[in-house]
Amino acid sequence: MTDKGIQLMHADIIARLAADAAAHPVTPEMDAAFTAERQAENMAERQAERKAKWQTICPSWRLYGDTDEARIPAQDAYRAALAWVYGPQGLALVGGPGRGKTRALHAVAYREHMAGRSVMWFDPPAWYSAGAAAAREPERLEEHVRKLARVDLLVIDDLGKSRTSEAQAMVLFGVIERRMGAQRPILISMNATGAELENRLTPPDTSAECYGGPIRRRLLESCRAIAFVG
Repeated sequence: MTDKGIQLMHADIIARLAADAAAHPVTPEMDAAFTAERQAENMAERQAERKAKWQTICPSWRLYGDTDEARIPAQDAYRAALAWVYGPQGLALVGGPGRGKTRALHAVAYREHMAGRSVMWFDPPAWYSAGAAAAREPERLEEHVRKLARVDLLVIDDLGKSRTSEAQAMVLFGVIERRMGAQRPILISMNATGAELENRLTPPDTSAECYGGPIRRRLLESCRAIAFVG
């Protein structure tokens, strides 16, 4: 085909496209519908990415991802926890094992994560091992506290399950103080209360008035307590 032939073909294609556009104009409604469709696709992609990220944030997610509310022993407390709205006041879920506290924590934390907030989740082994590792180096200890203080939502499951060390008690006290000052919430669950909780949060050979007592009081001051009974 000659150059002139190619030019004529291109001109014909352009003319056909122009005629088709004139016959089928894009209305504002069509443009808005296309934009909405693209936004929905982008939102779906972001949600899928956040779901995948949650699996690394909460390694035990498979245990709590498909909770049947009808099988929760303390259903009223479970619903009360799910009604929590993000704000300065956190949640302290208190009660014996198997009452649904961890499932409630997971449901709330997952919801906030999917809403776009940064979340850190700690079960007992992760909480104590992270604190112990940071305590071995003073500069890491301070950075560990800063990291826990900055995240939008800090979740600690089964706090006080075992006796704490002095370094871990210092971390917990510092984190609570800074989060209270920054008005960032903490969500916790715990089996023990009162003097028993103070004892578990107090390092050996120290006084509860130095660690356990102040930590417990600040937790109750910064969190709404919900009793999981029944």
